[in-house]
This record gives sequence, C-alpha cells and structure tokens, in this order.
Amino acid sequence: MENINLSLENWDKLLRHPRIGEILVQHKKITIHQLEKALKEQGLLKIPVGQILLQMKFITKDELLELLELQIGISKMLNESFDELKNSNNKDQVNNLIETLDLKLDSEPDLH
Repeated sequence: MENINLSLENWDKLLRHPRIGEILVQHKKITIHQLEKALKEQGLLKIPVGQILLQMKFITKDELLELLELQIGISKMLNESFDELKNSNNKDQVNNLIETLDLKLDSEPDLH
C-alpha cells in the first residue's frame, strides 16, 4: 500500500468547509459581483453574509435555507469522509475523495 503524501494546500482544501457565498455562486443564485458586494458589507456590519444577501434582495429566504441545508450536508459529508480517511493509507482513496468532492486546486473561484 502506497503512503499518502498530500501537500498542505491539498489537505487545506479537503478540510475546508464550503462557505455559503461560494455555494450560492456555484448554484447560480448570485453572481460573484453580488457576493463581493455582500462581503464588503459584511466587513462593515459584522453579520452573516446570508443575512446581508437577504437584505440586499439578491436571494430569497427559501433559497438561503435550501442552500444552508446543502452546506450542512456537505460539511457533514466532509467530516465523515475525513474520519474515514484518517484510518486509511490508500493514495487512490485520497485521490478519489478529492475528485468526488471536486476540490482540485484550480477549481475554486477566487472570491477574495
């Protein structure tokens, strides 16, 4: 069995839970421009970005709730997958997990 040799950057990608703004952009509920605008407001108001997006009327409450449920499900899946992965030294399993979660290094939009 081949030992796992993932870079720190890859581990960070595996362990980072998705942000609601990223999920909203990926599901085409908001644009990157709208997210950037909301993130600027968040920096000033210090309230959750979802609440700001609602106040700006970029999304509906139902859309936010639907994608918050998705976010929680993804986070749960990541935690379960990581627990399983901690007990494995199979490089193929790690690579399959990365592909399954679609967390390749170049696949995320730069939102900062």
